[in-house]
Amino acid sequence: MAKLKKKAVPEEKEAKKAPVKKETKKKAEPKETSADLLVKIGEKFAEFTADANKFNEKGVAVAARRARIASSDLTHLFKTYRKLTVEETKK
Repeated sequence: MAKLKKKAVPEEKEAKKAPVKKETKKKAEPKETSADLLVKIGEKFAEFTADANKFNEKGVAVAARRARIASSDLTHLFKTYRKLTVEETKK
């Protein structure tokens, strides 16, 4: 009969894991302003428009996918812009 291999015991698995690195403090990044976001929104909208036009005119399916991704990114940028402007007006 063939010998069966022993399954690793959970304690043995833990001993084989690499040591956990200590978390280091990240440097504070400068806060993004609403003006910075407006620039990003403009760039992303230009990408969206170009890809949407490419799909509508030539039927390029990959361009349609890129346009959908850009529209999703724009949604996130718009929400962030709204939060920032509300914070800025409260100051």
